[in-house]
Amino acid sequence: MSQIEKPIPVIEFAVDFVFECAHFVPTFPDGHSSRRMHGHTYYGKVIVENLIDLKTGFVMDVAKFQEILKPTVDKLDHHLLNEIPGLENPSSEWIAVWIWEELSGQLKGLKEIEIHRPSVGMSVRYRGQKV
Repeated sequence: MSQIEKPIPVIEFAVDFVFECAHFVPTFPDGHSSRRMHGHTYYGKVIVENLIDLKTGFVMDVAKFQEILKPTVDKLDHHLLNEIPGLENPSSEWIAVWIWEELSGQLKGLKEIEIHRPSVGMSVRYRGQKV
């Protein structure tokens, strides 16, 4: 059976990114180290889920994906996150939501945003759900 005759597979496709930034967490109590301005290296992943395009054989052109992602990452990289509208309390959780909102109209099949902070061994995942 040729590839064209088979059912079209649904594939998760991901692109990784990194950004460096400064922030402080204004909701933490006075004296807490995270209340003071400090910096992090964040590692992220944007995942889309879609059908393989029968013509190209791909879910999405990785160069196009990176082109869509770059302006969002550039807004974060080497910036004070607290100064970015929507990130006044820039926890990893809110960063993931913010990135989702930035990309949701641009990436067909957006499924998940992951944010990792390996220096403390933690990560968050956001899939667009709201209560």
